[in-house]
Amino acid sequence: LALQAMLYKQLTGKGMQDEEAKDEHERQGLLVAAMAGKQRSLLVLDDPWMPEQMRFLNPIDSSQAQHRLLVTTRIRDLVPKATRLELPLMGKDEAVALLLDLANIDEAEYLKEHPGAVWPPQAAYTIAAECGLLPITLTIAAQVVRSWGDGWQTAVLPLLREDQDSEKGKTSTVEERVIGAGLKALDKHEDGAAVKELFHMFAVTREDGAHPIAVIELLWRACCASDAEKHEGSLTARLKVRQWTQLLVDHSLLLGSSSEGIHLHDIVLQYLRKRLSAEELRAEHRRVVEGMM
Repeated sequence: LALQAMLYKQLTGKGMQDEEAKDEHERQGLLVAAMAGKQRSLLVLDDPWMPEQMRFLNPIDSSQAQHRLLVTTRIRDLVPKATRLELPLMGKDEAVALLLDLANIDEAEYLKEHPGAVWPPQAAYTIAAECGLLPITLTIAAQVVRSWGDGWQTAVLPLLREDQDSEKGKTSTVEERVIGAGLKALDKHEDGAAVKELFHMFAVTREDGAHPIAVIELLWRACCASDAEKHEGSLTARLKVRQWTQLLVDHSLLLGSSSEGIHLHDIVLQYLRKRLSAEELRAEHRRVVEGMM
C-alpha cells in the first residue's frame, strides 16, 4: 500500500487519500487512471522480487499501448510474458579489480611487500569466483579482505567456503556464505559479539526503508541491551550503538549512514530472516514491543 501511494504521488503530484482507495485493488485502479492521462511514458520498476509487487505496482493496462514498463530484477521468470534482456555477470578481471579496489589493496604496495608475486594475485581470482562474480558479495568479501590484513590470501577463502547451514542439513547459497564470512571477520573486534547481536536485530526491521539512528538505538535498548547496559549513562550506550552500526556499514553488511539513515540490501535482510522460524521471528517482534513498553 505504501509503495502504491508513493508511485501515485510521483505520477500525479498529489497524495492518495484513504477514502479514495481502501485496498490494493482500488489503489491499482487509481494508478491505471493516473497513467491514462499521461502522454507517451516509460515507467521503471527497480528490483521487485514478488509477483504481487508487479501486479499492484504496474499502472499500465493492455489498452495503454503508448506506455512502456521497464522492470529490473534478479528473478528470471518474475514477468513471464515480458520481452527479456539478460545482462551477463561481471568478467573475472572486472570482478577482481572491484574486489581489490574495495579492499584498498594497491598494486605497487602489494608488489613491494611481495617481491616476485604476480598481479593481480591468484587468491583474488579464487575469492571472486567463490563470490559468484556478484557485486553485493564482492563488496562484502572485499571488506573481509580489508579487515583481515596480512595473510588474507589464505585466511579468507576458507571462511567463504564454510557452509553456514551445514549443521541444519541445508545447503547455503553463495550470498549466505559471504555474509557469514563477513560476520566472522567481526570476531577480530573486541565488541564483535555485541556487533553481531546488533546486526541480527535488523531481522525485525521493515523492508525498503531507511532507519534513523535513533530508532536503531531504541531497538538495541529494547532487544539486546543487558540490565547493566541499560543502567549505563544513556550517552555511553548511544555512542556504543553508533560505533557498532558504523562498523557494520564499514563491512558492507549495512548500508547508509548515521545522518541519512541505515538500510539493508534485500539479500542481507533475507539472510537474517531465513535463520529464524516464523515463530522465532514473531517472538523477536514481541520482544521489541515488550522492550519498548
